[in-house]
Amino acid sequence: DDEVLDEKMRCHDLTPTAGEGAGEQRLAELYFHTDLALMSKHPLLGFTCGFLVCLLKELTVCRKIYERPNPELREQGLFYQQRLIDAFRAHNADMASTIMREHMNFAHKVMETQEAVVKREFLTLGEYKD
Repeated sequence: DDEVLDEKMRCHDLTPTAGEGAGEQRLAELYFHTDLALMSKHPLLGFTCGFLVCLLKELTVCRKIYERPNPELREQGLFYQQRLIDAFRAHNADMASTIMREHMNFAHKVMETQEAVVKREFLTLGEYKD
């Protein structure tokens, strides 16, 4: 199980510059959470996480967000994922729960901010400028 998580962490080894690399890294980060949830042996958690990952990877606005390089999201994702692995290895469910809550709160704020940027860019595409 540890090897699977370590492999998922390797997505952070290279810094994506744009487009496909950034999107692939975001998807690997999402799949990290699915793998972690499936390792919990809690079927409902695994199903719920897998379902949410499917939604996040298919929503148009999310795909637009994932295509954009985001060094802060990348660094924070790495930080939280490493802490989750440490909690997993320590068999510390309380620590894992706290880390996950912090991580999801951070990710929620970043996604909302990035969604606003994507929508603003979309709306300004049609503006006529002299």
